[in-house]
Amino acid sequence: MFSTRRRIVDRTNSFYVVSWRGATDDILYINEMASCSEALAPLNQEIAARPCACVQEAVLRGRGWERVFPTWLQVFPPRTVIWRKSDLPIAGMHPRLEGLRIVHLSDLHFRRRYQSVWNALGARMQSDEPDLILITGDFVDSKRNPFPALPFVKRFLSTLRSRLGCFGIVGNHDDYNVAYELRDSGVRFLDGKRHVVDDNGAAIELIGLPGAERCDLERAFLGRLPGKDAQSIRIVLSHHPDNIRQAQMLMPDLYLTGHTHGGQICLPSGWPIIRHDSLPRRYTRGGIHRLAGMWMNVSRGLGFTEIPLRLFCPSEVNELRLVWDKRGK
Repeated sequence: MFSTRRRIVDRTNSFYVVSWRGATDDILYINEMASCSEALAPLNQEIAARPCACVQEAVLRGRGWERVFPTWLQVFPPRTVIWRKSDLPIAGMHPRLEGLRIVHLSDLHFRRRYQSVWNALGARMQSDEPDLILITGDFVDSKRNPFPALPFVKRFLSTLRSRLGCFGIVGNHDDYNVAYELRDSGVRFLDGKRHVVDDNGAAIELIGLPGAERCDLERAFLGRLPGKDAQSIRIVLSHHPDNIRQAQMLMPDLYLTGHTHGGQICLPSGWPIIRHDSLPRRYTRGGIHRLAGMWMNVSRGLGFTEIPLRLFCPSEVNELRLVWDKRGK
């Protein structure tokens, strides 16, 4: 439990900030989940592109009747995606990693059709190529028969471009058959694996937590991993947010996760009605949080599952830029 709550309203920049203090490190929650720096004023950018016409700053939209709806109301299939940019201060990282841009995708939930917004996402990344693309599971929606959706997953993944590669893990709607079928898609699956990406002499350590289900993560796997190098960046990929309770022993700089869809159906404040996870709602609603010395990004995801509606919880892509934390010197 958190002992105190402090509310700060920045009327100049129209941001609402709640700082939580208690048993763990300070946890900074920022409305619209846009800024992550405790030292700097919040920065919120929602940028996008339109199919066949890549523009720098707008909301990503496909084609069709849903274009007339605001972003807080989305009906399946997805036609609108919010692209959020955030800066993450990291202490002690290698100077060559300053400005590293990571695109975090999650919960695609592909079915038997393909929307133009997927082309818009691919066009956006081709026009402004990130350094790294990381995907935290649920490539398909059907648990019983994922195969009709796989051609559309492959089509979308073929449009993704990044300087250092694309890596992912499976989610609870996937299984390892999905990972096998996507072996030639350009995504390298890291379930139960550790992989080090070399960026001109600077190390980016990626760890994929094993298993589509929570029970697949064993403490023995975590214990076999080596200690973190002082100047490397350690990023842990997990489909389930509450795996952070075990993964914090790895001391990652960044913990990327999804699964909750931000609640998918939320109150006008963005507060989720259903959590889909054992962490408190202030985490499962999505966004970036400071927890136990690491950054945790809970993606709202791109797709829909079960209920064909998103309310006050739009589909999103997260672009995370690593910046030097001068306070960590």
